[in-house]
Amino acid sequence: SLLALPLVITAAPLESLDEKAAERKLNGISENSQNYIAIVIFFIALLTTICTFTIFSVMKSTLSNINKFFTAAQGKMRAIFGKD
Repeated sequence: SLLALPLVITAAPLESLDEKAAERKLNGISENSQNYIAIVIFFIALLTTICTFTIFSVMKSTLSNINKFFTAAQGKMRAIFGKD
């Protein structure tokens, strides 16, 4: 029993240290998750911006292609029918 006494004495503070470590871990996890959420939101915003610009540029080029096509078609119609 005398040999077990030092183990009990050292085990009691270790448990409280473990509890503190567990609390720190919980706090750290919540902080890390907040950072993670912020990073995820940032990347979502970035991707949304990139997608929006890409869509607008694609729409622009598509519209200009459609415009060219109709201009060419108009020219062909003029050539075929010989009037404006």
